[in-house]
Amino acid sequence: KMIIWIPDGRYIQDRRCSEAVAGYLKEIGVDVELQTYEWATYVSKLLGSEPNTAEYDAVLISFAVGTRDADRGMASIYESTQWVPKSFNMSFYANDKVDAALQAAREETDQQERLRLYGEAGKQIMEDAPAIFLVSYEFVGAYSNKVHGVQFDPNGGVRVTGAWLEK
Repeated sequence: KMIIWIPDGRYIQDRRCSEAVAGYLKEIGVDVELQTYEWATYVSKLLGSEPNTAEYDAVLISFAVGTRDADRGMASIYESTQWVPKSFNMSFYANDKVDAALQAAREETDQQERLRLYGEAGKQIMEDAPAIFLVSYEFVGAYSNKVHGVQFDPNGGVRVTGAWLEK
């Protein structure tokens, strides 16, 4: 039996998405048990997990990179030194090629070479499939054309520092 942890009401249609995944897995013969937790409990249990005693086989989670740098998003989720509870590698994924590419990219100063190294790591991660990417949200915002200097963050945030209103 595959145990999948899901948060309760944290993400848009999180339960429906999880039930769909469970349904698809059932179609190929995988018995799934969805375990639902309130967000604070979910995070506490998840980040308190250990590799040899994790009580889940998969989790539903969203991750946004506030720094807009590939290293933060890739290393904290896929580098083998970043397993929970230390960081956010909740799948306990480990691949020496990925670790080496991420380390080299982190030390590289040439932006094109960094891009190549992160691409190499990303390709290997996609081949290994420690995660299934289900949804990519598109955040939409609107404001009056009299408001200037507002910035929409790709993570869904709004930055108003330096914003001003035209009279």
